[in-house]
Amino acid sequence: MRRFLLLLKLKLIDILNMRTLMIMVMLLPPLTGLIAGSANQANRQPDIRIAIIDADNSDASQTLSDSLSQNGWHIVLVSATEAEKLLLRQDIDGVLRIDPGYEASLTDLKSSTLSYTPAEGSLVTTLVREAISAVILPEYSRINLLIRLQDQYRAANLTVPPDLAARFEQSMARFAQTKARLDVTYIGKVDNRPTLTYVVNDYSMEVLFLSLFAVMGMIGITDHAMQRRLATTRNGLLSDYLVSLAALQLIGMVQIVLYTAAMQIAMQTALPASDILLLFVFVYLMLGIGQLLALIHKDLRVYLGLLLLTFSAIVGGCFFQLPENILRQLGQYVPHGWILSTLRGYPSLSPLIPIMLSTLMLALGYATRVHRIKQADQA
Repeated sequence: MRRFLLLLKLKLIDILNMRTLMIMVMLLPPLTGLIAGSANQANRQPDIRIAIIDADNSDASQTLSDSLSQNGWHIVLVSATEAEKLLLRQDIDGVLRIDPGYEASLTDLKSSTLSYTPAEGSLVTTLVREAISAVILPEYSRINLLIRLQDQYRAANLTVPPDLAARFEQSMARFAQTKARLDVTYIGKVDNRPTLTYVVNDYSMEVLFLSLFAVMGMIGITDHAMQRRLATTRNGLLSDYLVSLAALQLIGMVQIVLYTAAMQIAMQTALPASDILLLFVFVYLMLGIGQLLALIHKDLRVYLGLLLLTFSAIVGGCFFQLPENILRQLGQYVPHGWILSTLRGYPSLSPLIPIMLSTLMLALGYATRVHRIKQADQA
């Protein structure tokens, strides 16, 4: 054991002496982690700024402004002149103008009393318009139902109760919680606020980076001349093989911790130990795949390795997010799809399967190396 630890120390020193490479290997994970964390943090706390010109000054217009504020957006009430200046400087994402008669128009929605002017290049125009519609349409339905109730009282020659609106609100709330209640089970975190979605998965960049590191690392440490010399010593080839795997696994673990810590700092959340362990298994799986690729001719192994990684990353959803059904039916059976599906909580293969599969590939790769060296010596 002491001999193995000594060899591992020497191997790590040898790898760390490649300073330029190690700086990139250790610098890129926290940088990509900060990018992914910042994008996800922006997704959870969207910085959408809307200026509102309220020319109606009614309870309904105030309700509309308050409802948009509840989405976590920055809402400012300004004059028309000030709104034009803010729009020109692109300090806001758009201007919502509420014209006089907005409250009265909610009874039939026939007159246009709202206008939205987006800032040039804004990505949230559709989002804001949908949020406005989500406020207006329920209010329109509530007012029309209330008017129908009042008409029914008058048609029956009855006096409209002064507290009809309050009783109607109570009845609707009670109905929503009883007969109209629909219990839905969500998998994952539910956020009811409309937000601007950044298409960046928490771990997609790190998964791609780790696969490149593991596969290229296994290919890079394959030196046939050195292996032939090691094969002449007692357990030399096996010791170097195991030490190289352990060194790459340790460096991969450091990268995982750096990336995950940077991402969680940006997102202001706790460090997930389960995610780190899953990524550790992923690195082990990629080392097994890299070992098989290292057995290919040296003129083809890098090309085929990059081709395989690109295909797996695309099918697994690293470059664009795939829906759960595609990942479950196809994506989870490639390395990148398996780890992303597992991290997202989708139904996927047990981590024991990649561990056993990688162990088999590593054993097969070592046996093939020994066989080739013996053939070369006999020749």
